[in-house]
Amino acid sequence: MKTTQELENFIISNFDNALKEHHIKLYFQPVIRTISRKVCGAEVLSRWIDPEIGFLNPGQYIKTLENKRLIHKLDSYIIWEVCNGYRKSLSKDKNVLPISFNISRIDFEMCDMVAVVEEAVTHFEIPRELINIEITESALNDNSDLIRSSIERFQSAGYHVWMDDFGAGYSSLNVLKEYTFDELKIDMMFLINFDTRGRAILRAVVDMAKALGIQTLAEGVETEEEYQFLLSIGCEKVQGYLFGKPLPYYEFLENLRIHEIDMEMQWERHYYDIIGSVNVISQSPFIFEHSDKTELIKEMNAIPLAIIELANDTVSFLYSNAAFIKELNIIGIDNAKDALHKFRTARILSGNKLLKIFKKTKISGHENVTITENGQYFAIRTQLITRENERYAMLISFENLSKTDISRKERLDKILRNIYSMYDGVYVLNVTDGLIETLYLTYDSYKYNDQIDYGEFVENFIYQKIYIDDREIVQRFLAVDTIYDRVCASDNGLISIQIRVCDIHKNHSWKVLIALKAGNSDVLFLLKDADTVTIQKASDEIEDNTGISDALLWKTLLQNSSLGIFWKDKNRRFLGANKVFLDYYNMEGPEVILGKNDEEVGWHIDPGPYKSDEESVINDGNITRDVPGKCIVNGAERNIAASKMPIYKDGQRVGLLGYFRDITDTSGIANAKTSTTDHLTGLLNTRGMMEIMFRYVDSYEINEQDFYCMLISIDNFDEIIYIHGKHMAGSILKTISKAITNLCKNTCNVGRLSGDKIIILGQFADPCEPVRLQERLRDTISSIHSVDGRPCTFYPALGFALYSENKNIDELIQASRKKMYEDHKKHMDRFDST
Repeated sequence: MKTTQELENFIISNFDNALKEHHIKLYFQPVIRTISRKVCGAEVLSRWIDPEIGFLNPGQYIKTLENKRLIHKLDSYIIWEVCNGYRKSLSKDKNVLPISFNISRIDFEMCDMVAVVEEAVTHFEIPRELINIEITESALNDNSDLIRSSIERFQSAGYHVWMDDFGAGYSSLNVLKEYTFDELKIDMMFLINFDTRGRAILRAVVDMAKALGIQTLAEGVETEEEYQFLLSIGCEKVQGYLFGKPLPYYEFLENLRIHEIDMEMQWERHYYDIIGSVNVISQSPFIFEHSDKTELIKEMNAIPLAIIELANDTVSFLYSNAAFIKELNIIGIDNAKDALHKFRTARILSGNKLLKIFKKTKISGHENVTITENGQYFAIRTQLITRENERYAMLISFENLSKTDISRKERLDKILRNIYSMYDGVYVLNVTDGLIETLYLTYDSYKYNDQIDYGEFVENFIYQKIYIDDREIVQRFLAVDTIYDRVCASDNGLISIQIRVCDIHKNHSWKVLIALKAGNSDVLFLLKDADTVTIQKASDEIEDNTGISDALLWKTLLQNSSLGIFWKDKNRRFLGANKVFLDYYNMEGPEVILGKNDEEVGWHIDPGPYKSDEESVINDGNITRDVPGKCIVNGAERNIAASKMPIYKDGQRVGLLGYFRDITDTSGIANAKTSTTDHLTGLLNTRGMMEIMFRYVDSYEINEQDFYCMLISIDNFDEIIYIHGKHMAGSILKTISKAITNLCKNTCNVGRLSGDKIIILGQFADPCEPVRLQERLRDTISSIHSVDGRPCTFYPALGFALYSENKNIDELIQASRKKMYEDHKKHMDRFDST
């Protein structure tokens, strides 16, 4: 038996050799998803098993390494060992679990830990979403600026950062205010004293975390009672001896098999993460996204709630709260497990009706219905949470409105509110006193008020909720001095308009705003989805305007013309363009082209004819009309017809005014366009790119304008599809294609050959330009960290060749492909040499 000092000396003397000889082993402890009871990850821990003295206590050697400022070597060793193991599993198409590992405060002081992790991850080309970084609360008290910067760098690179041991210190809330975390690991101390007070604190922590958009994991779970409580309050994950102690990897897998714990498939991770974001203990559970601007009417926290899953017309319960079970008890159902069978057989509520509601929710996203059956009323509200692989998760509130302890007035009031719930908003305006009252709001309606001035209501409604192009028509429709008369004068007592309204997710969707007479001086407003009601267009005419100036005419033309209008100075340099022009070329503002001519912008393969036309307009005063031409738009070639005319000032030509229209689909080549377009990505296909390449060759032969061919593939494309499922392939290719075309803008042609291979053709003046573009493309693709909300990591391989070095199209493509594969092989060689 060694003394404490002898053991410390042994650790220091043998540490480097232990790393070299792999005497330090990785142990894994499972992390369990509460709602599915599947293993969804693991924490990786170290265990030193020395051939001389055997098992070393982790607390002893970790404390010694920290005191001697050597711990960063251990943590660097762990991440390299983890990534090496990941690479072997991924290369064999094995399902892998995300791991988390703890980084010490000393690590940040002794090395650039972000760079260490990135080096290991990129060396083995590991998806960053598989690596979670744990930082203890106590580590955040020192070097706060350094650690905050490191956390931000980790997250910017695509890693999730967890706060470990939340609640163990005395500054947890202050830390949450100062730092941004993706997950909280709740300290096991709350489970040691698992009494009423401890439960209340856990409930409050989970509620707070969901409000901040942070996931929760409770460690130290040892009993089924603790697990069931954590499930009931919506804690997403648990870790503890109830499910397994830390073990070597293969023993870890065997323990899962023995205890019949399934491994979460990687495509399920996103599905369950979204379900876990629902705050089932909130007073407003039907809000899935936190927004500090959302204000709602909050009801008492006794809403009967359940989360169900619909798959192949089969319903299963994922979660149900006590209030939901209580509602089931009233109709003779003991628990959620019995509910499905009894719903199908009981006369009170047939399962077919319930299934129909769930099927409608799949399409509509939410349903609010009141069912009458056997003299009883049932209020059912559903909300689609997420879907994945034809599995639909839904939040459901189910309430029997015919309970004997509810008065007739209360019952009718609830029925009326369920009728209201067919609409997104119900408001009544008293035109006499100019006040509007809100009778009903759904979760995605604008700021709630009891009764406010109508003018204030209109201003808030228009500028907070209405799409900018629809604001003027809404302003006229809601005009207080005419609204009542217009409603009364209508044939059927109502008027309506179709408008675009912003929802809680910041998306604009088409709605119908209906106004109808509700009394001698009242107007009732109803807001509803546009596809569920017949639209009657508002018939108001715009008041005649006099005194129309040339400036007003010019402004109106620029804002409302369907033509792309532009103007240039006498040197053919852009001075401005209208919104249609900028939108067509996907430009955020005119500064992209101001002061440049067409050649400098680079959106024509052969700019010669355009230059000749413009010089004839400026020098000779000619007017050209509907001259056909071709330009590059978002990586594809488009056909346009352009017209240009001189601008005169004091008898002198000072520039030109032009406009164009797209004739790609109207010039008799629509079928040709279809045959040259990749239908998955919208890019050009192989045929389309070959046609473009021949025109580049012509430009080279005539004008000696050299061009390059660049090929791009994704090293880990097959692995990503294996992880997330084949259904994600289209979304991934579209995301990558969009990122490439946004970078190339209107200077290159971009196409898809097959699979994940993208081809780019472009001309250049500076030989370094293709090199710079290649590196920018690598950085752009590597910086994509999510697709459709799912975390992803991409490792691209790129290669390009110049036409002047090959003088043959086939040889040009082969040279590009060879360099792309050489880039790919460099990555593969790294794995083989490790």
